[in-house]
Amino acid sequence: MLVALAEGLAGTGHRVDLVVLCGPAPPLEGLRVLALGAAAPALGALPFLAYLNRQRPRAVLSTLVGPNAIAVACARLVTARWRPRVVVREANTLSVALRYRSPANRRVAAAVVRAAYPHADAIVAVSEGARADLARFLALPPERVIAIPNPSPTGALVARAAAPLAHPWFAPDRTTPVIVAAGRLVPKKGFGVLLEAIAQVRQRRDVRLVVLGEGPERATLEASRARLGLRDVVEFPGFVDNPFAYLGRADLFVLASLAEGSPNVLIEALACGCPVVATDCPSGPREILREGRDGPLAAPGDAPALAAAIEQVLAAPPDRAALRSRAADFDSGRAFGAYSRVLGLGEPPRQPRGEVGTSEP
Repeated sequence: MLVALAEGLAGTGHRVDLVVLCGPAPPLEGLRVLALGAAAPALGALPFLAYLNRQRPRAVLSTLVGPNAIAVACARLVTARWRPRVVVREANTLSVALRYRSPANRRVAAAVVRAAYPHADAIVAVSEGARADLARFLALPPERVIAIPNPSPTGALVARAAAPLAHPWFAPDRTTPVIVAAGRLVPKKGFGVLLEAIAQVRQRRDVRLVVLGEGPERATLEASRARLGLRDVVEFPGFVDNPFAYLGRADLFVLASLAEGSPNVLIEALACGCPVVATDCPSGPREILREGRDGPLAAPGDAPALAAAIEQVLAAPPDRAALRSRAADFDSGRAFGAYSRVLGLGEPPRQPRGEVGTSEP
């Protein structure tokens, strides 16, 4: 998401550096990508401070608890009288997301957030629910946290959704509905509950499920699949390069998460014209689906409720063209403009790619 934001800001005429604390620097068109070479994110503070003193950017945008704390601390330690404007972005409903960390990690992360975030020039959350939660968590006035939805390049997904897909379950003449889910295989995503719901649906009608993504819970989920007698009707293909080809052909997309910040995949499913069902988890699905008007909402962790919502949509699918039209409301340009304003950059006229990089970062 930070890459998408960086590319979007660069496309509006700003010079943008993408700074990677640890790991390699991926080549990206229109951006200067700088790898600081730290052995771990926490060890990137001194190299990042040196970067700030050397480059003197007008503004810094960071995300995730560790990098956010580093950005805030380093901006206050620059040697010159100048200092950049620092905007920290929280991608989760924080109080809920912290529950999925170990107790020791949870305490450290909570202390870091409370110590660092209030000293940022602006705090951004990715949905209204996440914004309200973060303001409560930090004991800040609600106006100190700004909600900016993630950029969603919905128009660009159409061509990718139409790309070929060599999977027999998705044949145009199939008679068995195919459900798709996607995300990292971790407890927070609720895939175990989804498997329970699919087993209940199959007591009344035939369906298949494809879960896209990889993660540490794969073995547990595969064991649940076998226990529930779903071995022949549920697939875990792992990471795929083009999930939109699946979304464009699926009969239904299901988000079973127990917690989110703002699940982009719901918007992406709508953009592909795919009917959706989601849990009413904190936060994002209720906002994206307009209180359930664009897809039913089920209580998080409630397999029977999720099964009922799945059967409801399969029995009366919505108009796919209307779903695609709804996704257009999440146009990326709005997010880029909002981030440009909160970063103190104004809204410069769009420049050709060849002119990007002519101003200070």
